[in-house]
Amino acid sequence: MEAKIRDIIIDAMQLPDSIWDFYICLKDKKKYDIDYLDLMSIIKKSTACGQECARMIRQKYDGISIHEFTKDQNVDVVYTDQIRIGNKIVFAIYEEPKTIKISSGLLEDAKNLVIAEHLEDVIDPSMIEDVLLAHEIYHVLESASEENIYTRNCHIFTRRWLFKMRVMLPFASELGAMAFAKEWLGLSYHPGVLDILLTEVIDPSVASGIYKDVKLLQRSSITEPTA
Repeated sequence: MEAKIRDIIIDAMQLPDSIWDFYICLKDKKKYDIDYLDLMSIIKKSTACGQECARMIRQKYDGISIHEFTKDQNVDVVYTDQIRIGNKIVFAIYEEPKTIKISSGLLEDAKNLVIAEHLEDVIDPSMIEDVLLAHEIYHVLESASEENIYTRNCHIFTRRWLFKMRVMLPFASELGAMAFAKEWLGLSYHPGVLDILLTEVIDPSVASGIYKDVKLLQRSSITEPTA
């Protein structure tokens, strides 16, 4: 019997950040065969980068809201019914130099789903947009400080035939953005939970797949060092 989306969301909210962080970089870990200890170091530095960035800005701007900060930075927020990258539908996207696009259609569907599934006690529907905005604002800040921010410069060296190549790691940027959003908004759960919620309104089978994958990581204790 398939679990109901309410039960899935509530259970996913209990997962530790380490599981979600590992899930975010799992594809690139397999692609580049990144050493476990190196990966843990990258995760730690990337999340710390996002957290510290949020703390510094909120302290400097005395508790400014994410929407107020967006206006202060002269970032254009564009609401559109649907955003596509190739064949993939996405929830929000940052476009250089200073534009953030948010899928208003998905956003409204997600809010309605929270209400329909009686999840308001654990997820404030109005917070969904704040999470998307905070995540993308981090990418704006990365672009503005490209040379000085860890997550934009995180890389490894890998061999391709006879050549040694410097490969940037996009997942470091995603880890930083997730940590930034959580820290800024004071969330009690990892923002990755909203990947399940938002994907549910597009394709419930894919949302279920995300949940199964993170639960598999939890059961396998893959984020813990082996003896």
